[in-house]
Amino acid sequence: DKPEVRAVLDWEMATVGDPLTDVGWLALSWVEEEGPDGVTEDLGFPSLSAVLERYRRQVGEETNSIDWYIAFACFKLAVIREGIRGRHQRGETVGAGFEEIGDRIDSVAERGLQFLDPA
Repeated sequence: DKPEVRAVLDWEMATVGDPLTDVGWLALSWVEEEGPDGVTEDLGFPSLSAVLERYRRQVGEETNSIDWYIAFACFKLAVIREGIRGRHQRGETVGAGFEEIGDRIDSVAERGLQFLDPA
């Protein structure tokens, strides 16, 4: 039998523990407003609500608290960006765009705060 790829994981970014942490990280792709990194229905992706509903049906886990997990993902992304900025400043990360990554740390952390207090 020919092997079949069933999943691809980034072991560095995968979370051991609460699976909703990874769902929140995935959901951040739909809600991140800056840059071309976000996914939209215009690009042929399903809506975030459709993805969360499918997760709920497949896993049997409610996603009512997803805002908390998206906020956590925002803070995680801010920390990752800070690490990249530090490596870039030390000359350990080279390439186009890294010199500007520090400019986007505060905005993603502030976005996370909005998910904790959406009012």
